[in-house]
Amino acid sequence: MGRILLLLVALGGLAFALAAIAGPGLEPLPVPWRLATEPVTAGENVRLWGEANSGLSRFVAAGLRSGDDGIVALGRPERKDEATRAASEFASAVDRLRLAAPPGEQASLHQALVPVYVEMRDQMTRVLDAASSGDALRADLEWQKLALLIEEAGATSRMLSGVDAWAVVTNTDGQGVYVRKTPQMDDKLTAWPEGTRLRIVGPEVHSEDRLWVQVADPAGQVGWLPEDYVTIGGGQ
Repeated sequence: MGRILLLLVALGGLAFALAAIAGPGLEPLPVPWRLATEPVTAGENVRLWGEANSGLSRFVAAGLRSGDDGIVALGRPERKDEATRAASEFASAVDRLRLAAPPGEQASLHQALVPVYVEMRDQMTRVLDAASSGDALRADLEWQKLALLIEEAGATSRMLSGVDAWAVVTNTDGQGVYVRKTPQMDDKLTAWPEGTRLRIVGPEVHSEDRLWVQVADPAGQVGWLPEDYVTIGGGQ
């Protein structure tokens, strides 16, 4: 479980790049290595980031489901197929993002995040290669490197966009809901009443046939809530 908690802490840095990329106007920054040849609309750009983040969240979810077996479990056929499909979806979206030239109000954040996402794409391959080799120590190390890249993307997103996203506990019939330590219903951490505001700190993931939101609760704990029991709102 320790290796999973390390990832959960690192994921706290990714504050919804998809939401931030559609945020307030920013001046574009030059990135010499990047050859943007395909102008895209703001909506098309958001869609591309959504596809990338979908692949990222499914890859992370596959790793989280490895549980106490460790990340080396991603080398097993049933888990490897799932993770490979997610990595392929992510890579395809990132390759299109590298060529995309979004409007000026999105360009700065886009250009800052694309190099980090390119490195995440390559790091996913390293994770899968290490897991397939059966080397549990190397697989865990490569997984933690991916977690650090996710944290870097979150820090970049927050710095350039200034956007915070919030979730409000709702739809519980007044009963409140538990924040979970991991995206699993049985892994209860702390209960919070309806109306509680929690800051969203990471990407959504699919687990146990439901969508989960990663949040920091009022006590400063980082955990997960089923999306069914929150309403996504703006900043304070």
